[in-house]
Amino acid sequence: MKFGQYLVLRIVLLGCVLATVSCRSTSPPPSPIPVSFESLCVFSEERFLKMNGLELQNWVGDNFSQTLSVSSEPDGSDVYVFRGTSDELGEFLANVHIHNDHIILMSLHNVQNGPSFNNVVMGLGEPVSVYHYCSMPHDPLLYNIGLDYPTMGVSVFASESKPRRSLVFENGLGVVLREDMQVNLIKCYQPALTMEEVIERDRSLTSSGKQLQLQNRMPWSGFGSIVPLTIP
Repeated sequence: MKFGQYLVLRIVLLGCVLATVSCRSTSPPPSPIPVSFESLCVFSEERFLKMNGLELQNWVGDNFSQTLSVSSEPDGSDVYVFRGTSDELGEFLANVHIHNDHIILMSLHNVQNGPSFNNVVMGLGEPVSVYHYCSMPHDPLLYNIGLDYPTMGVSVFASESKPRRSLVFENGLGVVLREDMQVNLIKCYQPALTMEEVIERDRSLTSSGKQLQLQNRMPWSGFGSIVPLTIP
């Protein structure tokens, strides 16, 4: 091959590479999908605040074609348990606490297809505080990270299991707060000005339990920051 032909071939190949890179770079990354109170808590805020036990039973029957399991607590409140599915969350297990015929707390456990922390912040804004707790201190560690929105009446949590060696930082054990952490637990409650108020009125907690809940929270410091893990 002559030098002139070789040079032309190199120019053509370079042009193809640049065109490919250019085409790839013009494809925008998928946009985050912001969430709302209703997409997280199944009900609208207004309906959540006003719904009583009978309305809840009718709603579950109409939407999921099943009856609820009901049990009574020593404080006089009732706990309704049912399995549900939503387009935003996939399958979940719901525990609804009703006192004086009003919902005071609803926990959605084992959320199959919860949003990422990034989607939560995109939809609800920056949280007031970050919850951090190591629920299983053995290696690998199972820990819970949560974002609190007391004035909206919702907190979301992600659980992950990691080797201890990957969570060692200068001042002990900690985890990097990441945008891709996926929500698998959601707590919806009556709105309050602060998390202290939310925790104080939690009827399931003892005095020491309330103190521990407060200790296991820190101010929001942004994605990429180190969140210390509280070891029991």
